[in-house]
Amino acid sequence: ARQRAALACIVFALDLDAADARAGRLVAQTTRVSDAVGMLTPSELAVLAPATAHAGAVQLAERVGTVLREAIGKGVLPKGSTLRVGYEAVANLTYTPVDPAELLVRASAALRSGQPEPGHAWVRRFEAALPAASRSSRAS
Repeated sequence: ARQRAALACIVFALDLDAADARAGRLVAQTTRVSDAVGMLTPSELAVLAPATAHAGAVQLAERVGTVLREAIGKGVLPKGSTLRVGYEAVANLTYTPVDPAELLVRASAALRSGQPEPGHAWVRRFEAALPAASRSSRAS
């Protein structure tokens, strides 16, 4: 926030029956040293990426997604696994103050019900629901 920098959270979900440390290692090896990588659930990994706005979050999702899909194709991760990604990013923490934990909640929500990125249907961005008053005024 002091640097007026961006921050993104990206959640990667693989349909694994149990936690697989290989997936975590692959994500950690593919991300930057400044990124924080952790397990959310046995099948979900999260990355907090400082100095990363929306476009950078999609690029990170593509980079990590390519590595994970290749690992599935080579049998390093269970064959037939599918990958889904959800993310949320803010361009400037000073102007859009948000707690990293809230970014994590939003990225997890995007995974389940976010808007697909154009050209990347497996990557979903967080979309805040509009208040009822905003929806009705837009319809007018």
